[in-house]
Amino acid sequence: MNGGDCVIVVNAERVGLTGRKLDQKAVLPPHGYMGHERFTPLKTLLAKHPERVIEKAVWGMLPKTTLSRQK
Repeated sequence: MNGGDCVIVVNAERVGLTGRKLDQKAVLPPHGYMGHERFTPLKTLLAKHPERVIEKAVWGMLPKTTLSRQK
């Protein structure tokens, strides 16, 4: 059962990453097709949509069950 907790992220553009993660990490869009992937560098995503970096990090930590897919 979903507890209904809500998180508000403030200052997502000030996320600090160690090492060369800004240059080396890439994000895949969820288009569903195999092959011909389009990678977006983390540096570009952080400049354009910093809140999505946090969302993708939290989504990756959740278990992939029906509870995690509830909105």
